Amino acid sequence: MIPCSALVPDSAGPYVCAGVLLCLAGLFAVTGPRYWRGDPRAKRPGLGPMATLLGDRAWWACQRGSVAWVPCVIVCLGAATLAFFLPNQSGTHTALLLFSAAAMLVAYLLATSIALFNRPKLLVPPPYRGELGLLAQRREERERPERIKARARERHQRRHG
Repeated sequence: MIPCSALVPDSAGPYVCAGVLLCLAGLFAVTGPRYWRGDPRAKRPGLGPMATLLGDRAWWACQRGSVAWVPCVIVCLGAATLAFFLPNQSGTHTALLLFSAAAMLVAYLLATSIALFNRPKLLVPPPYRGELGLLAQRREERERPERIKARARERHQRRHG
C-alpha cells in the first residue's frame, strides 16, 4: 500500500503551479484565437504596469508574439507541475525540469524575436505579418527626420537653383 504522504506533496507549491497553469491555459484558449484572427479587441492600448513600463508600441510587440510564446510557457509550467508531483528519486523528475527550462528558453527567444524583428513569420498572426518589428520601427523613426531634411534641401535647390 502506498502511503498518503507519497501521493500528496507537503507544500502548496505544486498546487499553486497547477492553478497558474490552468488559468493561463484557459486565458490563452480564449485570447489566442482572437490574436490569430486579428480581432480589433485584441489590439488595444496596454493596460497596467507592464504597458506603462514598456510603452504602447513595445507592449503590442509583446502581445503580437504571445500566440507563439504563451504555449511554450504553458508547456514549461505543465512539465514543472508534473515534476513537482513525481518523487524526487526518479530520473524523470530531472528530465522534466530540464525540459521545462528548455521550454522557457524557447519562449524567451520567440518573444524576443517576434517583438524585435517580427520573425519567424509563421508564428506571427497573419493580420500582423506586415508590421515592422521594434528595431525596424526605431530605424524608420530615426531616418524620417533625415528624409524630411533631404526633401527640404532638394526643394530649396530647385527654387534657388
